[in-house]
Amino acid sequence: MVSKKLQKLCGVSMGDRVSVSFDIAVQDAITVPMELRYALEANDAAREVWDSWTAGKRRGFCYRVDSAKMVETRERRVEEVIDTLMEQSKLSRRT
Repeated sequence: MVSKKLQKLCGVSMGDRVSVSFDIAVQDAITVPMELRYALEANDAAREVWDSWTAGKRRGFCYRVDSAKMVETRERRVEEVIDTLMEQSKLSRRT
């Protein structure tokens, strides 16, 4: 089922045969928010832990930062991510 709006946009109507194709996204592709990217570039220890995380875990933290609307909230969340990375870095150095 396709909405009337999409039918009109595509220039088709009910009963028309159409061909549909999909592009499969790269599973490990992650868009890192600019603020987080800068913070990772400035901190080698945090970057090392970041690089060891799975794509899914990195994507989750990126979403948390990127979903904030206010600049202050985004900055606070970046700090939280860096703190988490640094804590994990300290734990991994102990073992």
